[in-house]
Amino acid sequence: MTFGAFEHLFSWYSFLHDRIIQAQLCKWEIGSWFFYITTLHLAQIYKFLPVNILTVIWAEYMNVSFTFSWNFIDLFIMIMSFAIASKFKMINERLELFRGKIVVDAFWDEIRSHYNKICELNEHVDDILGSLICISCLSDLYYVCLQLLNVATPLPFLANKIYFWYSTVFLICRTSAMFLTSASINDESIKPLSVFRSIPSEGWTQEVQRFCNQIQNNGVALSGKHFFFLTRSIVISIAGTILTYELVLLQFDGEKIVSVMFDPCEHVANSSAMQTLIQN
Repeated sequence: MTFGAFEHLFSWYSFLHDRIIQAQLCKWEIGSWFFYITTLHLAQIYKFLPVNILTVIWAEYMNVSFTFSWNFIDLFIMIMSFAIASKFKMINERLELFRGKIVVDAFWDEIRSHYNKICELNEHVDDILGSLICISCLSDLYYVCLQLLNVATPLPFLANKIYFWYSTVFLICRTSAMFLTSASINDESIKPLSVFRSIPSEGWTQEVQRFCNQIQNNGVALSGKHFFFLTRSIVISIAGTILTYELVLLQFDGEKIVSVMFDPCEHVANSSAMQTLIQN
């Protein structure tokens, strides 16, 4: 959340820098710098709302709220994943004490009972968070692709470069952390298999075989409404897909000629929301 706050501050710094340079280049006399900045910051909103102190405060509050809620969704999924994975880790730590030893069936029956309860907990959490996971993953991947596509776009000022690269690195790291933390549930759920491989043949009973088959056949992981499951394999698949997507788009975008279709000074000055704020 702290990194998200810095990203928002860098966003404002980059925007303010551009607007001040724009006003200087266009030789505008700004009647109200406060309304000039805030009106341009969320210009799409003021096409439908009047420009006054109440709408400006409301729009900026909503913008900050949505920014931090986007960060919090990923953080919340990570916290829930860590909690469930820690329960599987407790079972794995207990099983490590009996690695390579012959254990009675009552012990395996008890461990399997605890394992099943954690699996039921994971299913319950997955049913509740499925929609949230879908929204989080799709939005994160969309913005990762968008940011990577803009890597080749030249940026005019140092402030723009600082914000763009910080935002891109932060987004990739946050998305990767969310996927890998969620995948830790699946990683911890299959670790008992390594203990089973160390059991002597005389200790391999029907109860152990039943427990082993359950772990091998029942994949335990969070999912996005069961459309996809958050495991390490999907992380590699998504990374490969994004790389292919970016290479194709950059190939078509590489020879694009950027042309100015309108005078930015005239465009902004003719905006109905800005006419009373600036003078040429």
